[in-house]
Amino acid sequence: MLISPETKHSLIVSEKKSSAPILKIMFLAFLGIVFSGFFGYFLKSFLIAQDFNSALILISSLILFWSVFIIQTFFIKSVWISYLIIFLECLGLVGVFYKNISNNGIQAGIGITFLILILANQKGRQELEDFVKIKFWRISKTILPKAIAAVFLFSSVIYVYGFPTEEGFFISKQAFEKILLPNKVLIDKFYPGFDFSLTFNEFAKKSVEKEISGSTQFKNLPTFAKNQLIAQSAKEFENKISEMAGVKIDSKLKISDAIYEALKNKFLNLPENIKPYIPISVVIFIFLMLEGFAIPVRWIISIFSFIMYEILLALGFARMELEGGSREIIIL
Repeated sequence: MLISPETKHSLIVSEKKSSAPILKIMFLAFLGIVFSGFFGYFLKSFLIAQDFNSALILISSLILFWSVFIIQTFFIKSVWISYLIIFLECLGLVGVFYKNISNNGIQAGIGITFLILILANQKGRQELEDFVKIKFWRISKTILPKAIAAVFLFSSVIYVYGFPTEEGFFISKQAFEKILLPNKVLIDKFYPGFDFSLTFNEFAKKSVEKEISGSTQFKNLPTFAKNQLIAQSAKEFENKISEMAGVKIDSKLKISDAIYEALKNKFLNLPENIKPYIPISVVIFIFLMLEGFAIPVRWIISIFSFIMYEILLALGFARMELEGGSREIIIL
C-alpha cells in the first residue's frame, strides 16, 4: 500500500506528539528518583559525619524532591504510572541502606512511607478533579503535609534502624551518639563544662571536686588527703549512679559509652513482650520532633514548587487547556 508524502508527514508528526508526553513523564520520574536517592545518600552521610556540606546537600535534595513530587501530581495523569514512580522514588530513598534492608523496622518504615506518598498523590489528584480552575496553592497544601510526614517518618526510622546494631540492642552506638551529642550546647547552659568525652570516673571526680572544693575543711587538708577524699567520694558517686541506673557501669568508659551501655543493659533485661515497643516509641519521638519544623518547611517548599511550576508552564513543558470549555486541565 502506497502512502502519500502528506500522509507520511502527518504520521511522523503524530508519532512525535504521542512520544513527547512519555519523554516528559520519564524526565519528571528521573528527577524524583535522583533527588530521593541524593536525599537517602546524604542522610546517611550526615548521620555519620554531621558535616555542613552533607547537611546543605541533604536539605537541597529534600526541597527539590518535595517540589518535583508536587509537580508530578499536577502533570502526570496516569494513576498507575504515578504509583510506579513513587515506588521507584522510595527505592531511591532506601537504596543506600541496602546492607540493612532485611531489618523489619526499615521494611515497615519504607512501606508506610510509600503508602503515605500514595495517599498524598491521591488527595492532590482528587483536588485537581474537584475544581473547575486549577488552584496550585490549595492543591499543594493538600499534598505537602503528607509528603513531608512521609519523609520525616522515613528519616526517623533510619535514625533508629539504619545502622548495624550489636548484641540485640535496637539502636547502634553510632546513631545513639548522633542523637545525644548534639545536645551539648543545650547541656552547657545548665551544666557548664560537661564533656561527653570524659570517662565516667573522670566525670565523677570532677563533679565531686566541684561540690566539696568550696568547703573550708577540704581546703585545710593536705594534698594526699584531698586526693584520697575525692577518690573515695567519686567511688561512692559512681556506685550511686550505677544503683540508680540498675546496672553496674564501667568507670573507664566514656560518658556517652556508659550511658549507651546502661540503656542497652536495661533494654536487654526487659520482658520480651515489651521490647518491640521501645524502638517504635523512639521512632515516634524523633518523628514528632521533626514534625515541629513542618509548618515553616511547607511555606518554603510551596513557594519553590510554585516557581518551578510556573517556569515549566512558561517554557512550554506543559500547557493549560479548558476541558469541555469550562474545566482547566494540564496537558504535557
